[in-house]
Amino acid sequence: MANDLFVQYLSEILHRVAQFLMVPVMLILAALILFALFCLGSLIAEVFTERQHFKVNIPQVINDIHDAPYDEVEQVVVGSRLLAPQKAALLMAVHNMGLTADELFALAKMEIVKVDDRYKRTLLYTEQVTKIAPMMGLMCTLIPLGPGIVAMGQGDVNQLSMSLLVAFDGTVAGLVAAVVSLLVTGIRKRWYNHYLVALESLMTSVLDKAETARTADIELPHDPTPILSALGSSRRESQTDELESASEETPYSDVPDPEAPDLKETPDPKTPDPETNSNSEETSSAPEASSATTKNLSSELSPRLAAVQRLAAALHAAETQSAVALQSAAETQSAVALQSVVEASNPETTDPGTTDSEETSDGA
Repeated sequence: MANDLFVQYLSEILHRVAQFLMVPVMLILAALILFALFCLGSLIAEVFTERQHFKVNIPQVINDIHDAPYDEVEQVVVGSRLLAPQKAALLMAVHNMGLTADELFALAKMEIVKVDDRYKRTLLYTEQVTKIAPMMGLMCTLIPLGPGIVAMGQGDVNQLSMSLLVAFDGTVAGLVAAVVSLLVTGIRKRWYNHYLVALESLMTSVLDKAETARTADIELPHDPTPILSALGSSRRESQTDELESASEETPYSDVPDPEAPDLKETPDPKTPDPETNSNSEETSSAPEASSATTKNLSSELSPRLAAVQRLAAALHAAETQSAVALQSAAETQSAVALQSVVEASNPETTDPGTTDSEETSDGA
């Protein structure tokens, strides 16, 4: 009797847990279907982007690398219609052809593994959906069958039909998500294997090129920055910093001392400072000797330089005027103080009108 009660208690717990999982399983199935449709859309977009771009004759590129001079291998790789990850890996090897054979081989292997990991991460999501979606569909099938069988025993046909409908819908949803993910995974896996084989062939050609140069005792570079765009952007950023630092150097002149006997004439704010003109001439002459990129940057910064020069001239004029005002105020105060001291030291010097009045009073 106790055993039957214990089994009945456990059955009730499992039933409640299974019924509680019904809603989360249905939500997961809906999310898996949406993700499968998203992967299908990304596959279609990849067909019109990467697949359209990857129209390259690999043997022709290998022959071009083999026939090109050592300093033009980089241009061959950049000019080819390879994908961005393949170009980055090949440029890393090209810029480090001056390393030893073992070091260059290890670097090439690392770059190939990096590209392979990128493709594996892309395939991982659809592979997991392929495995998880049928499990979720099976759970969504089995969970409502229990109440449906109970309803069938009680003669409730409506409840039985609803349970079977939910079960079949869950099964179909799981299978649809799994099938779409399986197709996407299969197509992408074939593409990515093709990409990796092409990258390995091109990398082998670069390694052979480096070995030929090493045998001929030709010194090759080994630069850790393989991408040309990164090098160009770094140069442009450094030139921009130099121009900005030049614009921040304001041609201020020394502020005159208020106590100095000789003062400089206050310059007109509208007339520019000669030092400002010289700096502007140097700034305008610098882009003529620089590259095209520096010319574009200087043309963009020229309005800012003009504004800074005008502001510098105005500040210089304001500082000079304030210095003159301070000196005149100090001279006025010193004159007043000196006059008060003189009057205090000579009490006999009085007003003439006062003296006449005193004499008249004495005569009376």
